[in-house]
Amino acid sequence: MHGAQDDRKAREYFISGSSLQQQERYPEAILEFQESLRHDSSAVTMTAIARCYMRMAKYDRARRYAEAATAMNAEYDEAYETLAEVLVSTGEYDKAVETFERLRASSPTRRQLETLARLYEPRNAEKAIGVYEVLAEQDPSTETLYKLAELYSRTRDTAGLVRTVERAAMREPDDAGIGSELVQLYVVTGRIDEATQTLHAWASADMMLQEKERVWSSALMTMLNDSTWTRRFRQQVLTLLKRVDEPLRPSWRTQAMCGALALRLGETALAEARFTTAVEAGGADPDVPLQIAIAYLDAEQHKAAFDMLARVAGKHDRDARFPYYMGVACLQMEKDSASVVLFRHAVNLDRNFTDAWVQLGLSFEALDQSDSAEAAYDAVLRLDPDHHLVNNNYAYSLAMRGKDLKRARSMAWRAVQQYPSNAAYLDTYAWVLHRMGLNDEARTYIERAIARGGNATHYDHHGDILQSLGLLDMAVESWERALELDPGRESVKTKLFRFR
Repeated sequence: MHGAQDDRKAREYFISGSSLQQQERYPEAILEFQESLRHDSSAVTMTAIARCYMRMAKYDRARRYAEAATAMNAEYDEAYETLAEVLVSTGEYDKAVETFERLRASSPTRRQLETLARLYEPRNAEKAIGVYEVLAEQDPSTETLYKLAELYSRTRDTAGLVRTVERAAMREPDDAGIGSELVQLYVVTGRIDEATQTLHAWASADMMLQEKERVWSSALMTMLNDSTWTRRFRQQVLTLLKRVDEPLRPSWRTQAMCGALALRLGETALAEARFTTAVEAGGADPDVPLQIAIAYLDAEQHKAAFDMLARVAGKHDRDARFPYYMGVACLQMEKDSASVVLFRHAVNLDRNFTDAWVQLGLSFEALDQSDSAEAAYDAVLRLDPDHHLVNNNYAYSLAMRGKDLKRARSMAWRAVQQYPSNAAYLDTYAWVLHRMGLNDEARTYIERAIARGGNATHYDHHGDILQSLGLLDMAVESWERALELDPGRESVKTKLFRFR
């Protein structure tokens, strides 16, 4: 037994130790706490010692004192929390979870619940959701709701995700990031009425135009990226596009996206009306006609894209993007000579315009001007040595002409390494190997290409490689398959006539 004097001494030493602990003088604090224990064994004091040892990264000692504290007083939650924190520090997460679950059965603090939720996250998302829901009921902080949203997304619980983001939007009604996510979820889940209401609410809200744009752009881009969804809700989308709120008239981006969506629905007149408003709102901003032209290109209205840019190109004669996109439109309209002129102009304006160099090379290829195509591709590879499309196309061009095959193999392999499941790249690599006489290896890669949905060219090449290996019957089968896929292949007909 101990008397009043022991109690007093114990308190004095404990207060002294606590003061030293706050000053992060942990060894001295431990000595004071140990003196306190001599006068009164206390779970509180043992826990304090455990915390000091934990701060000193002496986890074995911290664990011994924490366990002793829990054994002395099974009702002292802080001892269990300290023990759990020690277990986390030593990587014993499952035991830490068990300890925190013991705390949850009593009256856990918010900090204890947050720690338990974090421990659950990588192991059991459902249990983590349960704890975060408790935390959200206590105080639906934005951070807690973000965590819940992340977990509901991970578990593909769309209803829970929507419910959580709605709660976040109620808490932070002026947060455009949350508003964007919510309206996007409404679109994805087919809740078109809620999406429309949210968009109108943001349009009329008293806030900056950029914030309104952000929310509307999130919804419109989601619609643009899902043509099936857009067709399903065609009438509701058209109603939205026809009644874009007046406060958004100054937003050329919103107007242009509405026009692009109208084009997607085949409503050319509505699209042109929205594009006209976009041009009025955008003034001399070069991005306005460029975005409209890109919308026309995406809708495969190539002449409209060209005409849009041609009308204003003179006002932006130092912007390489204008001749570039005009060249893209010409290429799609099979006006290869015109595209060459435009792409050349683009790279003269901007020698580092990689995409323009790529398209220039493709245009020269279409015109069978191999040397010029190579020069354009060399320019690309100086800017981006790992450009997979150019490495592939350049390698194939060299292989077809039996030129510089060692370099062709290196380039084709770069493309395959980046996209090992791309059938076209596998075919190019196989064809380079075949041209080098490495037909066993070539067969491996051409058969990988065929396994990924082989086309007529792949079967044609397969037949040539098999014939080089002396497997003539199998080669004939592959050529026959190539002819089934493309009956107009005269070269294949010639081979079949010769070897059947």
